[in-house]
Amino acid sequence: MTTPLSAKPLSAKPLGAKPPDAKPPGATYRMQFHAGFTFADAVAMVDYLADLGITHLYASPILSARPGSAHGYDVVDPTTVNPELGGEEGFLALSTALKRRGLGLIVDIVPNHMGVGEANDWWMDVLEWGRRSPYAKFFDIDWDAALPAPTGRILLPILGSPFGAALDAGEIALHFAPETGRFQIHYYDNWLPVAPWLYADLLDGAAARLGADAAAQLAHLAKGFAKLAKEKAGDLAAPHTRALELRRRLAELCAQDPATSQAIGNAAANLAAVPGDPASTIALGRLLEAQAYRLSWWRLAADAINYRRFFNINDLAGLRMERGEVFRTSHRKILELVAGGHIQGLRIDHIDGLADPKAYLEDLQSHCGGTAENPFYVVVEKIVAENEELPSDWPCAGTTGYEDINLLTRLFCDPAGEASINEAYRWFTKRDQPFAAVLHQAKRLIIEVDLAGEVSRIVRRLIQLAAENWHYRDFAIAAIRRAVQGIIVHLPVYRTYVDETGVRPVDRRLIEQAAEAARAEVPDFEAPIYDFMIATLCGEGGPEALAIAKAFQQVSGPAMAKGLEDTGFYRYFAMIALNEVGGDPRLFAIDTGDFHRAMINRPQQRPLAMIAGTTHDTKRGEDARARLTGIAAKPEFWIAAVERWTALARELSEIDSNDAYYIYQSMLGAWPMGLAAEDADGLDAFRERLETAVFKALREGKERSSWTDPDEAYEEKVKAFIAGSLDPTHGFLADFVPVATCFGFWGACTSLAETLIRHTMPGVPDLYRGAELWELSFVDPDNRRPLDVAQLLNAPMGTSLPELMTGWRDGRVKQELIRRLLAVRREMPDLFTIGSYTPLVAIGDKAAHVVAFARQAGEEAIAISVTARLWPILLPLNETMEGTATDFAVAWDDTAIPLPPGRYREVLGEREIEITPDTAMPVAEILGHLPVALLVKQRDAT
Repeated sequence: MTTPLSAKPLSAKPLGAKPPDAKPPGATYRMQFHAGFTFADAVAMVDYLADLGITHLYASPILSARPGSAHGYDVVDPTTVNPELGGEEGFLALSTALKRRGLGLIVDIVPNHMGVGEANDWWMDVLEWGRRSPYAKFFDIDWDAALPAPTGRILLPILGSPFGAALDAGEIALHFAPETGRFQIHYYDNWLPVAPWLYADLLDGAAARLGADAAAQLAHLAKGFAKLAKEKAGDLAAPHTRALELRRRLAELCAQDPATSQAIGNAAANLAAVPGDPASTIALGRLLEAQAYRLSWWRLAADAINYRRFFNINDLAGLRMERGEVFRTSHRKILELVAGGHIQGLRIDHIDGLADPKAYLEDLQSHCGGTAENPFYVVVEKIVAENEELPSDWPCAGTTGYEDINLLTRLFCDPAGEASINEAYRWFTKRDQPFAAVLHQAKRLIIEVDLAGEVSRIVRRLIQLAAENWHYRDFAIAAIRRAVQGIIVHLPVYRTYVDETGVRPVDRRLIEQAAEAARAEVPDFEAPIYDFMIATLCGEGGPEALAIAKAFQQVSGPAMAKGLEDTGFYRYFAMIALNEVGGDPRLFAIDTGDFHRAMINRPQQRPLAMIAGTTHDTKRGEDARARLTGIAAKPEFWIAAVERWTALARELSEIDSNDAYYIYQSMLGAWPMGLAAEDADGLDAFRERLETAVFKALREGKERSSWTDPDEAYEEKVKAFIAGSLDPTHGFLADFVPVATCFGFWGACTSLAETLIRHTMPGVPDLYRGAELWELSFVDPDNRRPLDVAQLLNAPMGTSLPELMTGWRDGRVKQELIRRLLAVRREMPDLFTIGSYTPLVAIGDKAAHVVAFARQAGEEAIAISVTARLWPILLPLNETMEGTATDFAVAWDDTAIPLPPGRYREVLGEREIEITPDTAMPVAEILGHLPVALLVKQRDAT
C-alpha cells in the first residue's frame, strides 16, 4: 500500500528550475507505448526517424499505468515511469538515443483522471480510510451526495448483480492475508481494503478460539486497531503509521504462531454466506456497510455515482488538479524529467476536463521554467468547434490538430456532391432525420442515462443555491434538472471557460443562446428559472455560483464528446469521412478560398500548433478518410455501386439498412491495397478487423445494441452479413473489389495532396506511427495493431517519386514524399514557423481544383506548394481502375498559376524551373509527373 503523505505542505516553489532552451519542434512522430512496444523498441527506430526528418518523438503516456494497459491513459502511479515500458532506466536510454541524433521528446500526460482499482495505492487508501485519507481530496468525490445510503461513502459500482443477490450467492467474501496482516474483501478478481479500526472485532472473535497467551497478544493488537477509530482529524499521517505498525506486528504473530493465523482465517471464513440461509449474510453485510465505500450493482453507476469520472468510465476517476498539492504530487516525476533535460515538450490530455484549464497551464509553464517570452512547448488536446477559437490567453502552442484533420477532409470533398449524397442516404436508409436532431437526441440520452449522476450533483447544488433566493426557491427539482439538461443539449461547443476572472463575452453569448433554446422547450411557468441558470453558469452570484459553473463545464464536455463522437457519429452515416473527432457532418465541404482564409493568419497566431492526420483517437486512418472523400466527387458512381451491392446482398440483408450503409463505407475506406478476392488469408484478417469495428459502432450507437445491453442475436446477423459479403463465392466481392481499386487510386492521390499540405501549411506536422505508409485503420483498437517496424526500416530512401508512383500500392511513395518535405523543413525551419502564408490563385477551366500557396520568410526564402483537389473528377475512370495513371498533365488543359518569378528547384520531381515575371505557369507542367509539387526558390549564387 501507499506511503502516506506527510502532513507538512509540499513546497509551492516551481519544481522545474531549468528554463526551456530547446528548439521548437519541426515535425513530430507519435508512438504508442505498451508492453508489446517498449522504450527499447523505440530506441531501435531513432536512426530511422532522424533520417526521415523527424525532430521530436511524441510519446503516449509513460507513467505507470494499470498493468497490461494498451494505451497508458489509465495511470495508477504518476510518481514512477511505467515498468512495463522499460521503467526509468529504459526511458533514460531512449532519451540518450534521441539526444545522440539531435531529436527532442514530447510526452503525453493525463492530468484530468487516474485509473482506479487495486493497482492505484492512492485510491485504495481512500477506500480504506475514507475522508481521513490524505488522498481523499485528490479525487473529485462528492462525499455528501444523497445516495440511497448514509453520506460519506464512495459508490463502487463493480457488482454484476444487485448487492443483496451478490451477497446471498457468496460472491463477496472476507479474506485474511497472514503475510501482510490485512483483511480484504474479495469479489471475484477484485479486492478491497477493510477499514483498520474494524479489525478489532474480527481479531477479538479469533482470540476467543485461542489459548490464553495467544489470545492476550491478539486482544492487545485488537485494542490498538480499535483506537484508530478515535483518531481526530489533523495529523493524517499518524494513524496510517500506527496502522502499518499494527499490521506488521500482526503478520509477525501469524508467522510465529500458525494456530493464530489459522484462527484469524477461520474467523474471516465464518462470515461467508451459506446458500439458502439469508441470516448468514448479516455479519458480512454489516461489515461492508461500515466501510468508506458502498459496493453496488454496476447499473447504479449512471444514476448514483458520486465521484467525477472520465466520461462515463467508472474505473477512471477525476482528479482535483486545481489543488496545488495534487498538481505538485502528480506532476513531480514528469517535472523532474523536464528539469533534467529529458523532455522538451508536453501534450496535455483532455484539457477540457479540468476545472480551470488556463490556471493549470499557467502553473505548468511556471513549474517547467517557461515564461511569456520563452514558453515551454505545450500543446493541448482540445476540440475546437466550428466558429470557436482556442482561448488566446492560454499559455500553450496550440492544439493537437483535430481541427486541421477536418479542415483538410472538407477541402477534398466536392460541395456539388452534397445534395446527392444526402439524398442517397435518405433513400437507402429510409431515415429523414437531420444530423442536428440526431445529435440532440444523442446528447439527451447521454445526460439522462450515462451522466445522470453527474447531472444530479449539479442539480443538488443548484437547488441549494436557489433556496437562498426568494425568486427561484419555489422551482421544482424536475424543472431545474430540465434546465441543466436542456442547456447542455443546446450548447454548441464542448464547454465554456468561466473562471475567477469572470465570463468572456463569447461564453456569455453561448450560455444565453443555449438557455434560450432550452427555455423554448418548457412550459412558460418554468421560463424564469433560465435567468437564474444564465447568471449562475456565468459565475455570477458568489463563490458557490462560480463553483457550480465550473462543475457544469466539466460535465458539458463529456456530454458533447459522448453524444457527438461516441453516439451521433455511430448513428448518422451519410458520409462517414466527416464523422471524425472534432468534425461535424453538417459541414460538408469548403473551397480553396475558405482554406486560405483559415490559414492566412496562423503564422502570427499559433505557428507551433500540431497538424494531425491520424491520432490514436481518430475514427479512421488518414488515408481511409482521404479515400472516402472520393464519394462526394463521384456520387453517381457510388450510388450505382450501392444499388448493385444491395441487390447482390439481398439474401444476406437481415440487418438494418443504416448499418449496411456504414459497413459498405467502412469496407471501402479500409480495404487493404491490392487485396484480391482470391486471398483467403487476407480476407479472413480483414473480416476480423471489420467485425470488431462494426460491433463497436453498433454498441456506441446504442440503437440496435449497446455496451450495457448487447443484442447478441442482432450482432450475429451483422456478423453473418459481413462473412457472406466477404465470401469469395458470393457475387458481392467480384463487384466490390474493382470499385475499391478505383477509389483506392483516387484516395492515394488525395492522400499525397493532403500530405503535401500538412507538411507545408503553418504548424508542426504530426505523423502517427506507421502512417508514413498508407494508414487505412479503423477506430481503436485497430489503429493500435502491432507496427511492422521492419517494413519501415528496410524501405530504401532516395528513390525518385515518379518511379515510386508506378508502384503506389506499397505506400513507399508517401514515405519518400514525407522524407523530402521534412528535408526542406529542416533546411529552412524559419520559413515554416514564422514564414508568411500567401494564397496563390489559379486561372483556367480547372482552377477550382488547384490548391497552391507560398510560404515566405525574407526576400529569398520562398517555398510554393502546388497540388489538386477532387482527383476523381480529374482522372479518367478506366485508368484509375487499372491503377496505371502516372501522367497527370492530361487533366489540366489551360489551367495555370501566376507564380513569383525566380529560379526554383522542384524538390519532389527533381527538376529546375525558371519562372519569368508576368507569366502564369501551366499546371500541367508543374504536376506533369506527380500529383504534388514543392518549388523552393534558389538563392542567387552571387
